[in-house]
Amino acid sequence: MAPVRRLTILAGATLVAGCQVDSRPAGEWAGQMRDSAGIVVVTNAPTGMWTDETRWGLEEDLRIGTAAGDRAHQFEQVGGVAVDATGAIHVLDGREIRVFDGEGAHLRSMGRAGEGPGELARPSAILIGAGDTIFVPDSRNGRVQLYGPRGDPSGSLPITGPGIPLAWGMMPDGTLVQELRTDRILILTRKDRENAADTLASTPVGEAMVIREGIPQMTLFGAEPMWVVTTDGRLVTGRTSHLRFEVRTASGRLERVVHTPSQRRPFTDAEQGDFRARLADVYADSPPSPATDRMLRSLEYADHYPTFATLFAGPDESIWVQRAKRVSEMTPLDLEQLDVRAVAAPVFDVFDREGRYLGPLAVPDSFEPLLTVGHHLYGTVRDELGVQYVVRLRVVEGAG
Repeated sequence: MAPVRRLTILAGATLVAGCQVDSRPAGEWAGQMRDSAGIVVVTNAPTGMWTDETRWGLEEDLRIGTAAGDRAHQFEQVGGVAVDATGAIHVLDGREIRVFDGEGAHLRSMGRAGEGPGELARPSAILIGAGDTIFVPDSRNGRVQLYGPRGDPSGSLPITGPGIPLAWGMMPDGTLVQELRTDRILILTRKDRENAADTLASTPVGEAMVIREGIPQMTLFGAEPMWVVTTDGRLVTGRTSHLRFEVRTASGRLERVVHTPSQRRPFTDAEQGDFRARLADVYADSPPSPATDRMLRSLEYADHYPTFATLFAGPDESIWVQRAKRVSEMTPLDLEQLDVRAVAAPVFDVFDREGRYLGPLAVPDSFEPLLTVGHHLYGTVRDELGVQYVVRLRVVEGAG
């Protein structure tokens, strides 16, 4: 693929620019930092620091996948990507792990459906820790399956304790990070095979999916907690209702709060009506389903679009905040998924390590970033036929 094309930037929330002309020298930061009881409070201006000489762009330098032919290169539902110390790319696809070299050649596959050692039932992520040990959380089997660097099963960690495991991450030192939902969202580090854990952060549960009298209730664009581990091992947390995030050390100590002025867009009655009509069209040709009927009838709507969709850890310890789509931008596939990816727009607002706003960065349509290694992003895209590919994008400076 050629260098990333220029994209129209439309988002669920916009940075508030005001009416004054910015007379700062190019590249100078116009925000403020102050100390509040040992915590750095960062308030950004709506204009970023990037200049034509320093602005980042993206170039694709690897694509793995095919619509037909070698089965090892055909993906159905990629659940994660991890890269080991040799540069080998591990792709979790369904209940199988496929390993490719840095040029995209298939090396081996491991894992299969089942409950025995090394087998997978409902894997949700793939992570690589110290010594290139491979971690695959599997909620149905109630464990994190471990594999050695060559794919041999090497035991497991139990998934136990109160709450529902929702998401996983990895510290640079190989410490496993887990999100657990109880009456709050807990972000924990797993210390050993005895299930010992330390709490890094705690936040209220989200509003997009709640349980009422034992029945799941979905609210489109409801505010949700988000988090990510940066490439230097800090924890960044935020809530999609505000363009504000907190940065904690690897031990959980709050060190920085970052705020950027933004304006939330109302989710109007007309847009709600348009969404309902489009959603009905998507499911019109599907076989009748009581579960789908219940979902359509019970779906509720937030009053505003989210301020952002997701958080991502970028190169040079940067923090990427993905903008949110409006209903008019959502594709039929988005309407079928109705998850975080459905509302994620193809543009990120990028902040440096200190939380200073650098500027917006467009990504290819349908690109879902999963991992940063050095100055490369690994993720997935789908073509116009819905075929999924694993791609690697190189971050370049001077994109203009």
